[in-house]
Amino acid sequence: SSAGTAGVAGNSGSFTISAGFGHNCMIRGGGVLCWGDNEYGQLGNASTIDSTTPTQVQGLTSDITGIAAGGLHSCAVVGGGVKCWGLNESGQLGNDSTADSLVPIQVQGLTAGVTAIAANASHTCAIVHGGVKCWGYNAFGQLGNDSNADSAGQTNTFTLVSGVDDASIDAGFLPVDLSLDKTVSDSTPSVGSNVTFTVTVTNAAGFSTATGVTIKDVLPVGLTYV
Repeated sequence: SSAGTAGVAGNSGSFTISAGFGHNCMIRGGGVLCWGDNEYGQLGNASTIDSTTPTQVQGLTSDITGIAAGGLHSCAVVGGGVKCWGLNESGQLGNDSTADSLVPIQVQGLTAGVTAIAANASHTCAIVHGGVKCWGYNAFGQLGNDSNADSAGQTNTFTLVSGVDDASIDAGFLPVDLSLDKTVSDSTPSVGSNVTFTVTVTNAAGFSTATGVTIKDVLPVGLTYV
């Protein structure tokens, strides 16, 4: 352990990084590298051997735009779709199975339109075509689908209006609290004008779980939610 900061061996420059329980993953040069605990294959290198230096995730060498390290699993946005690897006891890999995977596997139904990914201890969420989809552990209702049953396949959490411009998501390591804020790009919008939405998902306080979505204000006359 280190009381200060430590440089990651062989890496410098600009990259995106995500930290899990005992492992880390980063996007470098369009590909994914992971290191640390690998008991369940969360490093994605077809092994269960821990690594003290970044190791290449099998098959993910380019076209990666998002990365999320969960408790004991990892996920990446690959060409607009999602692939996950590691522990899968609650279906957090999203492939309609609970079998672990030592290498990236395709999340069922998510092959395009994904713009952001987040991983919790045992569940995962993504922003897909402006909506939110989650899968995995659901004892506290963290999938947001009015249920407490785990889901090994992606499930609709909330559907936003089409044409979302800016959105981010973070599952953290507690049940998530989802809120929706609206900003109109034109102070006096007319029918057909663009409306910009921003979605932010943050940790809930303690282990409480949001039971709904707060929509602030209303759409201008003539515009509707879909």
